Amino acid sequence: MGDATRCKACGAEVPGGDLAGLCPTCLLRQGLAGASESAAVDGDADITVAVGPADPSTLARLGDSLGPMPSVLLRDGDPESAPEPVVAPASPEMPRPGDRTGKLQLFGEIARGGMGAVLKARDPDLGRELAVKVLLERHRDKPELVRRFIEEAQIGGQLQHPGIVPVYDLGAFADARPYFAMKLVRGRTLAALLGARPSPADDLPRFLSIFEAVCQTVAYAHARGVIHRDLKPSNVMVGSFGEVQVMDWGLAKVLARGGVADERRSMPAPADSPVATGRSGSAADESHAGSVMGTPPYMPPEQARGETDRLDERADVFALGSILCEVLTGGPAHAGSSSAEVLRKAAAADTADAESRLAACGADPELAALVRSCLAPSVEARPRDARAVADAVTAHLAGVQGRLRDAELASARAQARAEAERTRRRLAIGLAASVLIAVGLGLSGWLWNASRRRATERRFESALAEASARLGTARGSGGDASAWAAARAAADDLAALAGTAGLNADLAASISRLRDEAASEAEAVAAAARAARRDRELMAALASAQSMRPEFGEAGTIDALRSTLADAGLVLDDGREPALAVRALAGRPEAVRVAAAAGLDDWSALARTSNPGDESAWRRPLALAEALDPEPTRQAVRHAWAGGDRDALLRLAAPESVDRLRPASVALLAGAIRDAGGLHDPAAAAVLRRGLLRHPRDVRLNEALGQYLAGQSPEGKAEAIAYYATARALEPASGHLLAHLLADRGRADEAEAIFRELAEEAGGNPVRRARHLSCLGGMLRRHGRPKEAETALEESATAARAALRLAPDNPNVHLILGNTLRSQARWEPAVAEYREALRLRPEFPEARANLADALREQGRTDRRPPPAGHAD
Repeated sequence: MGDATRCKACGAEVPGGDLAGLCPTCLLRQGLAGASESAAVDGDADITVAVGPADPSTLARLGDSLGPMPSVLLRDGDPESAPEPVVAPASPEMPRPGDRTGKLQLFGEIARGGMGAVLKARDPDLGRELAVKVLLERHRDKPELVRRFIEEAQIGGQLQHPGIVPVYDLGAFADARPYFAMKLVRGRTLAALLGARPSPADDLPRFLSIFEAVCQTVAYAHARGVIHRDLKPSNVMVGSFGEVQVMDWGLAKVLARGGVADERRSMPAPADSPVATGRSGSAADESHAGSVMGTPPYMPPEQARGETDRLDERADVFALGSILCEVLTGGPAHAGSSSAEVLRKAAAADTADAESRLAACGADPELAALVRSCLAPSVEARPRDARAVADAVTAHLAGVQGRLRDAELASARAQARAEAERTRRRLAIGLAASVLIAVGLGLSGWLWNASRRRATERRFESALAEASARLGTARGSGGDASAWAAARAAADDLAALAGTAGLNADLAASISRLRDEAASEAEAVAAAARAARRDRELMAALASAQSMRPEFGEAGTIDALRSTLADAGLVLDDGREPALAVRALAGRPEAVRVAAAAGLDDWSALARTSNPGDESAWRRPLALAEALDPEPTRQAVRHAWAGGDRDALLRLAAPESVDRLRPASVALLAGAIRDAGGLHDPAAAAVLRRGLLRHPRDVRLNEALGQYLAGQSPEGKAEAIAYYATARALEPASGHLLAHLLADRGRADEAEAIFRELAEEAGGNPVRRARHLSCLGGMLRRHGRPKEAETALEESATAARAALRLAPDNPNVHLILGNTLRSQARWEPAVAEYREALRLRPEFPEARANLADALREQGRTDRRPPPAGHAD
């Protein structure tokens, strides 16, 4: 035996003679498994053999009895990708020589994490490369980590989805360290792809598609009752053919059925779980308070504070929002100069930096709103799970495609209209010539020549077909005004020419009928467009009026609502029956009627607050709201509010009740509770938060919760900004209060942008334009930008004077103009405007306070403002 050597694969003795350092059994196994190809791939024959003796190959056993078996080896599907590098062939995490490793060949370590190492492996029977994840040696005697490692394998084995790496096998080495075999994934991480792009705007559609795939994968996991808890770009692998996979489920947690971790404590554990693991329901499954697991830049505040028992699907939703924030702005939700600073920001829900980047990046408002809702500090304010996020992203991408398609169609329609117009002119000339020819022939005795008449009629039949096609195009254009104008013009021209052509009765009747149809339908479309524009203007005016309270007080807001509703046709004060008084809005769309009723509800609440002794002041708008909006739940809310029955309101505010309510009912209920219990009643906020879980894209609910939070602590103000911003993303006409809050929080640039956009969007409404520009000018002056401030203030004064020419008795406009003139240090005219506002409305505390300030600033303390209730 002196000439024997040891097999470098299994350690067995090798008889004399050169067998490439392998015993006969291993040599046969290597040949059957294509080991030579493996060596060529790795470029180092010394590390492409199995460590430890492998179990007998299935192919080898079959070969012993049936003869040589096939060994199929496919070429690499991606010639651009290099083999996964083995960074440590002699890794200490490899099994010891002599240990059996099943039938797998292990080649060395390719990656390492906090809990395990990933080894490159190969299944010789299938010719398939694998990844084997093994628990690190130093964790072998830590039961909790062993359980967590096994749970990762069990979760991966049961989550069957194209976006999740499949787990093939679970085993243990001879030293009792568990391992599991899984697909070897090649590609680049999303983190690497994001880092390689020149700017966040580059290749955005591709990255949004990748993000959508991530959301779909996480949505599947949530449906199976699993949360990831460590979602981040470096845990997303993107293959060369576009495949997207979410990696590293080592921190994943199985939730009880229902999924809400903080509710799970108070409920008995279910008999079964969507995904079962070795430690489901065991003591080891209990989260430990104070432990922080995950990656801080992507963590929700509850996870960063170690409140692991509160984590549910919405922790992943926050992480998804942070990933989307990085896709859009180049950075995650939390960033800082040190890990400690990032963790502190995460725990404090400090997303101010992300919000600034989001506002400056020019992202689509829908996506920006989605990021803000996902990053909401409050768990309840976020989308319920990844499915809601995935649906929002899918809807956005579909909308983008639709807009691109619409733009292409619009371009095509424009070209078609231009060509049709040229054809119509040629046709008109031809038809006119036909008529003249027919008349000329008649004068010469050929007028009744049958063949000539038939040729003329054929021309008109062809023109009728073209005009009919034009009308069909208009009908399918979705109300395109130019398409309807072209269709009507074609029909009118054809009818005018037909009148002198002597056509047969049927053809003449068809042309007349087409003309009448085109005229009536075009007028109906134009009327519908006017009505829609009128409805949009009414809803924008109502929203503007409802935001006026901080500046104009209860009385000023009531005046704005009264003026807006009167302009809409409501009869407010003549004692007419409510059903007759609101008849002007009875046939309008439901959304308009509900918005008008909400304005009446606000008017009623403000009147009751400002003058509780005058019941008639609030009963009339309440009766009009009931007549305009008879929906039973909202009627019940109104009756309970009017009767002062807070208990009845709280019964309606039970979570299971709120879940059934429509957004308008939720807003009304929250407002009624707030009026009954005080401005800071937490029950009102709870109703709004619950309603937003079901209706996260409702403008009024987002704005109402923003108003509530803006009056709370500094943390509440920061949260209010997120809700206000969501409301503005959904309804660009809103945002005045958001701009003020941003300015108060030191974010003047963002406030300026919003004020300017609102002034532009106000269009032909001089009151709203004057208000926005006045606030903008005052803010710019406070921030040391006098020239820009003066320009804004002059534009505000111009708009206010234009409004006063239309309505000289509007005290709100006098207040706006007074504020503008005061910001310009034009004391005398400012004082005059404040006094005029008080003359028109003696009970106007905001005008009185501003008058006092103007007199003090002017140095005229000898001229005190008149007492309340007196104009002078």
